[in-house]
Amino acid sequence: MKKMFLLFLVFSLVSFGGYKENLEKRMKMIEKGINKDTGSTAEAVDEQVKLYEAWDKELNIVYKKLINKIEEIEKKYGEEYKGFKASLIKTQKSWIEFRDNEADFSQRPFGRGSMGRVVRAGTRSEMTKDRTLELAEYYDEVSEF
Repeated sequence: MKKMFLLFLVFSLVSFGGYKENLEKRMKMIEKGINKDTGSTAEAVDEQVKLYEAWDKELNIVYKKLINKIEEIEKKYGEEYKGFKASLIKTQKSWIEFRDNEADFSQRPFGRGSMGRVVRAGTRSEMTKDRTLELAEYYDEVSEF
């Protein structure tokens, strides 16, 4: 009986994975639906914007989940984790400013022309994807508390 339980437990852990793993699987399906090989620059910008919006939506979802989990931890452990939530909020605001500045900078070599808009949109979507996955990993880590 113990062997059956252990096998079930191992299978459950392997099958379901964490939030980050499930997010990556879900977003791969969305990314497949976005046409990256477009004919015009305007279409390329539109597709990058769609990709950015999809990742930004997920970023907001995982950010809220992480904030809620951190609030639980602060309540449960008290003084030891005081300021945990405030630190995340401060970090996220700084990251948003950095992302926007980086996207502006990435566009500079191309000016405000069509190629610059594609590069800027691509930078925003890639950085948002990376940050979303980073927050999802944090969420998985704090969910173990």
